[in-house]
Amino acid sequence: MIALLTLSALASPSSELTGLATSQWRSEDSPEEMQKVLDDAVERVAQAYPFFARGLVRSKLRESATYCPDITIAATAEAWTSQCADGGPFSRAWGGGEQPFTTAKGRTVRSALAYDPSSVTIEFKGEDGSRINTYRFEATRMVLDVAITSDRLTVPFVWQFSYMKDEASVPSGEKEP
Repeated sequence: MIALLTLSALASPSSELTGLATSQWRSEDSPEEMQKVLDDAVERVAQAYPFFARGLVRSKLRESATYCPDITIAATAEAWTSQCADGGPFSRAWGGGEQPFTTAKGRTVRSALAYDPSSVTIEFKGEDGSRINTYRFEATRMVLDVAITSDRLTVPFVWQFSYMKDEASVPSGEKEP
């Protein structure tokens, strides 16, 4: 990841990547199905703890386990911006190494951004761990992998959601037949 971050800091992403990423993305799953994915991820991690600690572990994990049925992404040669339908935007320049970011809960964390020709990875690092969001793009599909790590977790807390481009946000020459 460090090599990727270093490489990413040297140049802007390709126009192909920014074109693939820039869109309104809609989840392939219903909010109920997305919540079940999160509940299953919480339970996988909780099972690694002694029975008496699982309730507390579940409670803490649920605070970090979020889903977004609609994501808007605007990727330009200068910056990445992503926004969940019910939240504020996250925006930052492609280069510049780690940069501070204030969360919706008012905590300041560091963000690092990396990319390759078909994906973007954003890592948010705080005092007690990190959250890594990896957006993988295909023509009209995006897969979002989320991993939360902490010294307090005995196993990584991970989940994945798939999204489709909102046809209304796809330029007419690029729509699938």
